[in-house]
Amino acid sequence: MQIVRDLGGYSLGRSDMVRRAMSKKKHSVMEQERKNFIYGIVDENGNVEVPGCLRNGISEKAANEIFDQMMDFASYAFYKKVNDYYV
Repeated sequence: MQIVRDLGGYSLGRSDMVRRAMSKKKHSVMEQERKNFIYGIVDENGNVEVPGCLRNGISEKAANEIFDQMMDFASYAFYKKVNDYYV
């Protein structure tokens, strides 16, 4: 949660949403969050809701590598329950 807050400019609530998506292995949500993490979120009025890594001076390559590491960590940190077993 701290990574997306510090590097991507996420709020506490939005960073918790990322944590929940990681823990539940929601890959489609995480791929959308990858875009938000790197490029940020701008609403229809042009207001920046989430600055994203690029606006915070982090290269796209570095941001992708960091997000990949977060995804790898999530595979180990959050187990998925399948048929009464955690995998």
